[in-house]
Amino acid sequence: MEDSVFWLDWGPDGALREMCGSPLAVDRPFADYLEGVLGSAVFTSATLSQNGSFALLRDRLGMRFLASKPRELVIPSPFPFDENCLVLVVSGLGDPNHDGFAAPVAELVAGLAAGVGRRTMVLFTSYRLCRSVAEALARNGVERPVLVQGAGESREALSGKLRKHEGGVLLGVASFWEGVDFPGEELEVLVIPKIPFPVPAEPIVEARSQRFSSLGEDPFEKLFLPEAILRMRQGSGRLIRRMNDRGVIVILDSRLGTRPYGGTILSSLPSRNIEHVTVEECVGRVARWFAGT
Repeated sequence: MEDSVFWLDWGPDGALREMCGSPLAVDRPFADYLEGVLGSAVFTSATLSQNGSFALLRDRLGMRFLASKPRELVIPSPFPFDENCLVLVVSGLGDPNHDGFAAPVAELVAGLAAGVGRRTMVLFTSYRLCRSVAEALARNGVERPVLVQGAGESREALSGKLRKHEGGVLLGVASFWEGVDFPGEELEVLVIPKIPFPVPAEPIVEARSQRFSSLGEDPFEKLFLPEAILRMRQGSGRLIRRMNDRGVIVILDSRLGTRPYGGTILSSLPSRNIEHVTVEECVGRVARWFAGT
């Protein structure tokens, strides 16, 4: 198929399990389908726009090929995010891509569990870092229940256990970034160790990146940054699910404070109540916020 990428999936025994494929762009085929088959459609979501614009969605879905211009509406959230959600950007944990990053992450998560005692979810971008942090927490002897995705239990089972354990800690990957609901005290602290950029080595990401380059466009601006913003918004949405929910988002990737794109990512988050703190200040600041001081 033209403008598609295909790759092979090999099993641990060396046998071919399946051949996978994906189109590099769906803009023109989707626009043709929309006009020729559907006629009209309504797209609605809390994460379709970025910084108040639907430009990214319009481009990816081929809206420029339609005979008529789509009507757009951004409705502000009724939730009082700035009052009910504190965002902490933590510095001092080192390079998030370094192998030694897991140890300080585990130490901070253990500190939050002991010093704050609220139900906490840590959202990872890879199973490798998730497992490393889980192993470090086990060595540290954390007293709170620690639930780890990837150990054979379903997302629903792990979610149910977190709801039952006051002060529990859930280490989640992939599916926990969206589609789970933890209202009220079911989840009050959300930790994001790394900015969720797509993995450059994944076949579909690599192929789409090369396509943008061939068109003279910047893959980081067109692919990596928009995907990271979308994922950050999806992950942040796990915390505030009702009007009266309160919580803290703790982001451990120091690049948000040192790279030019940091401000763009932070401005996409639902809360404007953002503070930059050191790793030594983090647990105390979270505890004081819940105490109302």
